Amino acid sequence: AAAPAAVAPTIPASPPASSTTAQPTGEALTAPAPADPQPAVEAPVGGLPASAAPDEHPAAQAGNAALARLTVELTEVAPAAPAGRGALDGARVLVVHGGGDDGLAGAELPGALAARLAERGAQVTGGPGAGQGPDAVAAVAEALATGAGADGVVWLVPASPGGADDLLPGAFELVRALALGGASQLLLASAAAPLGLPGLARALDRELAGRVRLVDLASATDEPVAALAARLVAELVDGTGPSTVRHRDGQRLTPTPVPLAALPGAGPSPDLARLAAALRAGGLGRDSVVLATGGARGITARVALALAEATGCALELVGRSPAPPGPEDPLTAGAADARSLRRVLAESGLSRPSQIEPRIRQVLAEREIRAALDGLAGKAASVRYHAVDVRDAAALRAVIDDIYARHGRLDGVIHGAGVLDDRLLRDKTADAFARVYDTKVAAARAIAAAVRDDLRFLVLFGSVAGVFGNRGQSDYAAANDALDALAHAWAARFAPHGGRVVAIDWGPWRGGGMVSPELEREYARRGIGLIDPAAGVAACLAEIARALTPGDADPADAPTQVVYLAGDPGAFGA
Repeated sequence: AAAPAAVAPTIPASPPASSTTAQPTGEALTAPAPADPQPAVEAPVGGLPASAAPDEHPAAQAGNAALARLTVELTEVAPAAPAGRGALDGARVLVVHGGGDDGLAGAELPGALAARLAERGAQVTGGPGAGQGPDAVAAVAEALATGAGADGVVWLVPASPGGADDLLPGAFELVRALALGGASQLLLASAAAPLGLPGLARALDRELAGRVRLVDLASATDEPVAALAARLVAELVDGTGPSTVRHRDGQRLTPTPVPLAALPGAGPSPDLARLAAALRAGGLGRDSVVLATGGARGITARVALALAEATGCALELVGRSPAPPGPEDPLTAGAADARSLRRVLAESGLSRPSQIEPRIRQVLAEREIRAALDGLAGKAASVRYHAVDVRDAAALRAVIDDIYARHGRLDGVIHGAGVLDDRLLRDKTADAFARVYDTKVAAARAIAAAVRDDLRFLVLFGSVAGVFGNRGQSDYAAANDALDALAHAWAARFAPHGGRVVAIDWGPWRGGGMVSPELEREYARRGIGLIDPAAGVAACLAEIARALTPGDADPADAPTQVVYLAGDPGAFGA
């Protein structure tokens, strides 16, 4: 995050127009953007890109990098230096709040903050107090258009009507207006960071050249209001700190990935036989039942197949795509890939991309589903596929109720469903943001509400986009950060029954065809490896096995949030 222009006039400007087109689907980081926005696609493993590049590709060495296992802990960083008088001379700062006594937007803080800013030389404009709806968005846009917040905007994030958890996706348009209003620095201040907002802040900080910071003052709200105002002014002026910070017990903290030991059976040389034995020893067998959302496609399907091969458990798969009605149409059966399908469909009489591209996506999705179901036949005790949009809470509950009715139990859930719609903030719509966000978050909540407390494991497939932020993935970063927070919130519910909740934040995977050679080269240049699918599947099985044997090892080996990535972890934060 960077300081207001009046304090640090060398702050980088917004990216030029040529770089503000949408990023490729997947974790594009700072790779070159395509010319046109990409359509929303189903994410194969928490939305992570994969590659089918051969071993001789220049990026192969990065793709074969050792798999690292980490967790995320709060670590102390240097305090923001107090802002002296005159530190903001001439700076134009807009303070936006929600009005009323709700969290940090309480009745006293906006005035105290404005006074502190004015003492430091700023020209302060008080923003609207109308919540996050269309009127607030219009009022903020109008204020920013006058230049009121040209050098800094502070949003005192209000408590939402239903609690902080429901701020997103509804507040996206307000955040978008604040971020794109031309301010040199955007400071988001909260009494308790709302669900998903830290991930959104990290993504925006990457996208907007280091000009966004989220400050969580939840543990400092008992301080005098003048002290809170001083902290916020210092954060606004500071130009060197991380994009998300938390103040607690006099310390300034930021989430930081820290290494963990590999679990037995995982690591550089996966031992599937050892993992299978551990899963069975933990009680997962042919009588067990596992639900997997997104489980008929991508990496989630690989994990489901590995579980079936190791334990023979019954599998209930949920996916948005309808089940294939039968064998593939002979017209397309001989076309091996999207390029071949495009040619075949064009020769069949389809002439417009709006006709051809949806058909290609349908054919490829049906192929994945057929392959997954065929692969599970004879290995799982039973297999059932449910064509359900996971954002439909009632439909998802009906699936889970049906599972309990037929099997009398549900041992574990893997929530791997996800979609991508990667676009820079100025090209992203509220509907697109909500679709990406709710596929992860609303679905996870629906699952948690429907399952019983004796669930043995709940695995939430997340992404390093939520941990580090990612340009063009503000929605996806917010969603995966929210999954991490939900995992922590739900852990205590299942622990008394021996159950474990774990959010696995994956780095990009190799082997699924979503990473272009150009993007692979960019990953390799930055030292970012691609997870080998066999190693990734083994890591997931190891986390599940760890959930089934909670008393056999140090609890520190089973944190609620785990990060898996290949290559140098520092490259993701660069």
